[in-house]
Amino acid sequence: MPNFQITEDEASALVALLGKAPPVRRPEVRAVGDAAAGAKLFLSRGCAACHGSRDGSPAQTMLRPAMTFREKGQGCLAEAVPASAPRYALTDRHRKALGSFLDNPGLSAAPELLPQLTWTGEKLHEAWVAKLLKGELRERPRPWLKARMPAFPAYAEILAAGLAAQHGLLDQGEPAGPTPTPDGPHIGARLIQKDTLDCRQCHASGHEPPTGDAKTLLAPGINFTMTKERMRYDFYRQWVLDPPRFDIGTRMPKIAADGKTTKVRQILDGDAAKQFDAIWEFLRAVE
Repeated sequence: MPNFQITEDEASALVALLGKAPPVRRPEVRAVGDAAAGAKLFLSRGCAACHGSRDGSPAQTMLRPAMTFREKGQGCLAEAVPASAPRYALTDRHRKALGSFLDNPGLSAAPELLPQLTWTGEKLHEAWVAKLLKGELRERPRPWLKARMPAFPAYAEILAAGLAAQHGLLDQGEPAGPTPTPDGPHIGARLIQKDTLDCRQCHASGHEPPTGDAKTLLAPGINFTMTKERMRYDFYRQWVLDPPRFDIGTRMPKIAADGKTTKVRQILDGDAAKQFDAIWEFLRAVE
């Protein structure tokens, strides 16, 4: 069972909510069951998608696609539930409440953009991913998301190792990076300011919040102080040169339009690779 890190107040609110739920009339259960038929139903109804079977058999293809919002009176929400649909013992009151929820105009709004897992093993250090999955991070990387990441302490280490191995990577001490230069952190600190690449518009740096206002702060970014422990250098260099290449839905702009230079020609001759390396040195030094 994942740990959702629920506070005492949240737990009390959930208990109060569940305590107000009306009693549900349970369907009659036969005293004698058919184990063979039950095994077939377990697989054909998709139960194995969430629950393990005794022999580890995978779930078969579902009999029909997921119900759409236009089918409120069908499937498990029908007054007479067909044999092909799951029975949740819903009362008329339940069905009406669910119908009202599905009719809510708010459901048409764009959902939260949750982090993708596609590049996790290549992007993030294995040790940091393990801490995230254990629930040991001191602060959330994306505190603006309403969705809450549960902790899986029993599986954290193996999941983190598996994600890294998926990309042929395992942490081996100090991460690779550019050759440090005396002025690197200073130049990087200069490049993130508003009159240069303006990275701070979306990213906080330590206790300093992003500099963007209500109109410009459209895409809050992860605090710069997390980069050192969190991100691999090799991925960083690819990402900053062309963010949409890795995530077509990202709100981070492509700063180097031609993949080679930026608009800030007065620093390092506008060389994007050198500028991003200087920013990396700053990110490694920032506290």
